[in-house]
Amino acid sequence: MLGSGSNVLISDAGFPGLVIQVNIKGIKYLASNTAVVGSGESWDEFVLESINHKLSGIECLSGIPGRVGAAVVQNIGAYGQEICTTARKVRYFDLTQSQFLELSGDACLFDYRASIFKRDTSRIVASITFKLASNNASCLAYKELSSLFTGKSPSLAQVRGAVLELRKAKSMLLDPADINSRSAGCFFTNPIVDVTVFNNINSDHQEVPSWFQPDGRVKLSAGWLIEHSGFPKGHVAANRRVGLSQKHALALINLGGASAKDIYDYQKVISEAVYEHFSIQLIPEVVFVGCV
Repeated sequence: MLGSGSNVLISDAGFPGLVIQVNIKGIKYLASNTAVVGSGESWDEFVLESINHKLSGIECLSGIPGRVGAAVVQNIGAYGQEICTTARKVRYFDLTQSQFLELSGDACLFDYRASIFKRDTSRIVASITFKLASNNASCLAYKELSSLFTGKSPSLAQVRGAVLELRKAKSMLLDPADINSRSAGCFFTNPIVDVTVFNNINSDHQEVPSWFQPDGRVKLSAGWLIEHSGFPKGHVAANRRVGLSQKHALALINLGGASAKDIYDYQKVISEAVYEHFSIQLIPEVVFVGCV
């Protein structure tokens, strides 16, 4: 099942099976600030339309590529917002039962960049019901974003504009003129580790980027771990076909003529280096399709 293919690495040999692109359309705004959205809709276009309706809750997720269904599968998040805070109901087709069923938001088992739909691919997302807020003000929970509006009360459109500029500055918006944007976005998720692991790393390094989680564990920056394992921003592989973005150490970019195997082998070298330095196994956020 494929959305727009923005978060996948497909084998050079192709995929030996049926590929179905989910293209279910439709955005319907109901009373009580509720929106029912087809899984084939563009995520960013839905964000923009909701902002135009003066509905908040997803504005910080502006500029993320892909479709609405995939956004729910991945539980996308950025700049202090996540899908799980607004997704109230998901209608899906169950391949094992050959019928459409529904799950409440809580039953979707949302987690960091994960959901029940990512764990169980027999459930195909058809539509999502979102509960948004009826105001023209954003909750700025992310320091990098909130610092741009110190002492101000920005509109949703202004927040969206700022988010797009931040993403553009990191080459996280597709730009044919920017080689650093030739990526699938963040290749790895930020690892969440036991506090003792964090303390061990923190004792050897100063100012380790970290975020304490409600369960007592600590989320670390995968980009920081990569850079401190010998792979700085702009690093180029020996084959000169693949490297790291000059703007973002989590983005693996195609420098020209790179194959899927080139990308796969490079990410494996990076992952092994991080494990060797920190005993932390990086988990790919990009989905591998086929045998690469």
